[in-house]
This record gives sequence, structure tokens and C-alpha cells, in this order.
Amino acid sequence: MPEVRFYLKGEPNRSGRRLIMAKYFVGGKLMTITTKCRIEPEHWNSISQRPRKSYPQRVELNAVIDRIEQDVRTAEMKLRAAGKEPTRALMREQLATVGRIGKKDSDVVAYTLEQQRFLKPVYQNLISQINTFTLRTKRGSNFDEITVKWYRAFEAYLSKQTLTDNYISQLLSALKAVIRQAASEEITNNTAILLIRGSFSTATEGKIPLTLEEVLQFSKTQVASEQDERIRDAFVLGCLSGLRHGDWHRLELKNVTPFSGREYIQVFNSKTAHYVHIPLFPITRALLEKYGGSITPPPYIRCNEALKVIAMEAGFTATIQRIERRAGLPAVQVQKPRWKMFTTHSARATFNSALRATGMPDHLIQEITGHNSGSKKSMTDHYDRRAFEQKAAQMEPYLQQLESVFPSDIVLKFL
Repeated sequence: MPEVRFYLKGEPNRSGRRLIMAKYFVGGKLMTITTKCRIEPEHWNSISQRPRKSYPQRVELNAVIDRIEQDVRTAEMKLRAAGKEPTRALMREQLATVGRIGKKDSDVVAYTLEQQRFLKPVYQNLISQINTFTLRTKRGSNFDEITVKWYRAFEAYLSKQTLTDNYISQLLSALKAVIRQAASEEITNNTAILLIRGSFSTATEGKIPLTLEEVLQFSKTQVASEQDERIRDAFVLGCLSGLRHGDWHRLELKNVTPFSGREYIQVFNSKTAHYVHIPLFPITRALLEKYGGSITPPPYIRCNEALKVIAMEAGFTATIQRIERRAGLPAVQVQKPRWKMFTTHSARATFNSALRATGMPDHLIQEITGHNSGSKKSMTDHYDRRAFEQKAAQMEPYLQQLESVFPSDIVLKFL
């Protein structure tokens, strides 16, 4: 089997990134290919030939590199199975048929990784889905291969997973946004999928929040593995902090600051690029201490899959009625078991609903959840320049109502 080595080549571009190249020996001669991906040199580990853990898109870039390495080996195996001695010319010809290498057009995954405008979680999840889809179906992911047939197969692949119609719609819309942007830059003229009308709902079904008593019920559920236990505990932390899944790992005890007799954790809100203050309840502290001061949950999709299983085990089996809207079809009423509605974003809806139930004013809730009210923000809110210490004192009576739901014996379970 050929040993594929990866290295950085050339001068950095305007973003300070260098091109990742692959090299391997075939027929006694060195052959090089481009991964079409770039990375900052400080994020590259030349020993492991992979991005460092500090690189935000490490998982997605590793998937691309692993796929290229596999394509090279597959190409050589196919040539030898056909009784042909691999040469550079034959390898390049074979690579053009087995994967993402050798095409004239750029690869959609590499292009998405390169663009700073596509850093939102939905685009990173799209990359992961495309990588897995092309690996399982042996399809390519170059722009010229994203045909209507490819799109329908990808759509069917997504529909078989535990994803909501709305999220599938978001992923497909993200794919179209990438194609549209690449076309505007004249990287591709293959825009056939932009004319396809989606089969999945573009309107949210709505997130059903949990009551705090249900959060307590969920926290007691026995799980089968350490990873599921981490997901369960991270979800409970999300229900008591209102953070998005992408920010759960930012909830760290080292960032605790006292305000008006209560401790708060300062957290950077990645979506709005602002700091928020998360109230530290005893159960929150206990769960964080259980994991050494902070918790890093698995990726979004893995969490959603596990949450549904845990919710079913926890007894959330009641049937609920929802309104579903699919493109081109009238709205219909459907019935679903409650556990199917559990997602990581349910935690954010739970915390926001719990704060509202206590009677906390919206402008104080915004201080915790970090919602951007945009044009709806009143001038009174706009000119509210009080220090957080004063706002924290106003929040305290409402926070005490939330805290009273969790008895001390439950908190001690996590210590």
C-alpha cells in the first residue's frame, strides 16, 4: 500500500493559510496532489500530518485528508486487481474515477472549508454530512458532480437520519448557498440544483421546552455508556444556562465571578460575539465539577441521536400534535411521540421558558441568553447603561424560584 504523506506548500495567501499537499511514491517516482485545502501553519502538526486540536475545523479537515488517503490506496488496489502496474499516469486516471482527486473543478468540501463566510455550525455539519455521504455511496463531491441526481440521493441520505425536516432543509439550503457563492466567483457553472424545490419543511416545527421538573426527571435517567452520560449531563447544563450546543464547552468554572451574592460564569456567545453572564446554581456547579470544571459534548448530530434515546428511556413517550409544512404541499397535522422532539436546542428553549415563567422581564432574560433583539429593542433598553451588578440584584428573586426546584439530595448525586 502506498504511504501518503501530507505537508504544507507555497507561500501563505492573504488569510495567512498555506496549501496542504499530499505526496506518495508510485512506480519508484514521487507523485504529488493537492488537497485543495489551506490552513494556518501554526495550526498544522508536521509530525502527525494533521491539523492540531486548536484548529476549529479540525474534524472536517481531517475527514477530507483521510478521504484523500483512502482514495489513493483504493486507486492502487483497483489497478493491481486489474493486473496493471501502477504508474503516475494510470494513478491520476484512476483517481479521477474513485474520489475527489483529479477533477478540474474545485471540491465543494474544500471550498466551504476555505471560505470564512461559511463558519457557521450548519456549514460545518454540512461538510461532515457530505464527507460521510460520499464515503458510503462512493460518489464524488466536486462541483461538477453535484447534479440533480446527486442532490436527490443526498436528500434521501439525510432523510434516513434522526434529523428534523427543518434541519434537513437548513443543510440543503446551506449547500445551495455554497453553490451559489462558487458560481458568483466563476468557480463552477453547474447550478442545476439551485432550481430544485426542496421536499422538506422550511418552517420550524417549534421547540417544545421541558419544565424544570422534567429536567430533573431527565437528569435521573440511567444511560448505557459514558458518552451518553456526558450528553445527558451537558443537556441538563444547557437547560440551566440557555446556551447553544456550540457554547456548552465555554461554561467553565474558572470564569466564575460573584455579583449581588450569586456567582455567575462569563461566557462568550459565539453567535452574537458578546459576553453573557450565566447564573451558577448548585446543580450547575456540581455537574461542572464532575467533569473537572467544564464539559465538552460530542458533535451536534451525535448529541441529538442520543438525546432522543435517553428521552425515550426517561418516559417522554406521550403523543403530541404538530403542524408540518413541506414545500409545495398544504400544512398537515401529524402526531409524534414527545421523545422525537428532543434536540440540543430544546435546552435553550427550556431555560428561556423557565425564566419567563418566573416573571423575569425580557431585558433581564436577554442579559443571560444573549438574544439580539435587533430593531425591536426599545430606546429605554438601548440607553440602559447600568452595571451588571445592579441587573444581577434585580434578577435574584427570579433565579431563586428556579433554584428551588432542585433539592439538595439531587445536587449531591453529582458531587
